[in-house]
Amino acid sequence: MANIHTRRDARIPRTCLAVTLGIGLAAWAVAPAPTPAQALGLFGGSAAGDAATADGTVAATGTTLSAASSASDASSAARRAGSAGSDASDASARAYVAPTALSADPRSLQFQIDDALFQLPCPVSELRAIGLEFDARDAGTIVEAGYSVTTSLYFGDPHDYVYVTVTIINTGATELPIEQCTVESISAHAGNLGGHAVMAAGGLAVGAATRADVEALLGPSEKPYEDGSYAALRYDGAADAHDHLEYDFKDGVLNDCTLDSGVEYTIARDKSADAARAQVAAATTYARVTPAIPTLSSDPFAFQIAFDGTVMQAPGYVADFLALGFTMNPEDVGDVLDAHYSTSVTLNWGDPSDYHYINVSIYNPGENPLTFEQCMVDDVYVTDVMADVMTVTTPGGITLGTSTIADVQAVYGTQTSYEYHSDDGSFVTLEYEPAGDFANKMSFSFVNGVLDGVTVGTRGM
Repeated sequence: MANIHTRRDARIPRTCLAVTLGIGLAAWAVAPAPTPAQALGLFGGSAAGDAATADGTVAATGTTLSAASSASDASSAARRAGSAGSDASDASARAYVAPTALSADPRSLQFQIDDALFQLPCPVSELRAIGLEFDARDAGTIVEAGYSVTTSLYFGDPHDYVYVTVTIINTGATELPIEQCTVESISAHAGNLGGHAVMAAGGLAVGAATRADVEALLGPSEKPYEDGSYAALRYDGAADAHDHLEYDFKDGVLNDCTLDSGVEYTIARDKSADAARAQVAAATTYARVTPAIPTLSSDPFAFQIAFDGTVMQAPGYVADFLALGFTMNPEDVGDVLDAHYSTSVTLNWGDPSDYHYINVSIYNPGENPLTFEQCMVDDVYVTDVMADVMTVTTPGGITLGTSTIADVQAVYGTQTSYEYHSDDGSFVTLEYEPAGDFANKMSFSFVNGVLDGVTVGTRGM
């Protein structure tokens, strides 16, 4: 998976790093809907897959969201007409046909956002047509042929953190702007929808469907994961397919849903180098660059975060995290970042398929290209997926997965530099900046009052 490289000449206050929850690499075979291989051309409809009910529509599970309406049909037609010109350089976009009713088959790779229907893979322009947009740092990014990037598409101001996470791939033979590429996968988190309704095929509504609803449609998962109130079900398919579904639950309710078409594995790209990079990484011992810090500072703006007691400092170095035991994805090993550019990188803890990871923003402060391993880290973003395997704390004893809004306010006060509250109050973000410092921040996100994500954000140069 390629990364978005952004030039770092301008000093722009940071927003949260986009987080990928459950973007995976395996797949299932789909009978009624087009497989990604069939879609290489790249897109096609799936009328057969919509015949599960008498009228081809699906009643939502646990929600009143309409599956399809004349308004959504008109919207789909308008989006198809509008995308032909905007993505003229992407032949696959011109072939895309949006569904007219949401399939009852959860394996169909169809989904609904509010009244609009989609089929993976789909052109980026389809999602942009309903108001989802890149933030300023991602807009216009060039994606190399055969490569993908993972980022967020926002409803409204990115600072409101109302977004879906997408993996976008360039299926063409030459580089393309990200706006002209293809959406390979999508992940929607209940706490980041800001009142927008997202439903996966089968009537599985994010924030409303239950584990029993999913298992009634798909049966037991071959790769379940459970830890207290958290559970995840993953469904892969035939060995010769590359798509997959993942449903994450909190207290039995669908909290996050990922649909992945696996298109990148049908693209003719030489991936032999990825295996070689993984071997190099496995044989390399990394030494910490930043001097060891014995304990967390008492200063809430020390911009530190501890993993099982090992204190990491921002800004710091990628090597610091690799020395601790984090690993990069094989495709990122040895990748090069030009001088004064930055990008975001996923660092895994243990087997990447277990989805225990952090996201870091790295940058090259020098005048010559550097490998990712040689770069500096200025943003560290950690979600509660890490709380499953270790204790993650920041100054003041704030602990991921257990601390509350009151705990954070006891350390930082009630005067924030920015805050967001979802309409139902279930999702809250509080950001704090040192007095007179608009470049550095501490950001805390809460789901149902409990700390679900933390960003240690610094402007390292």
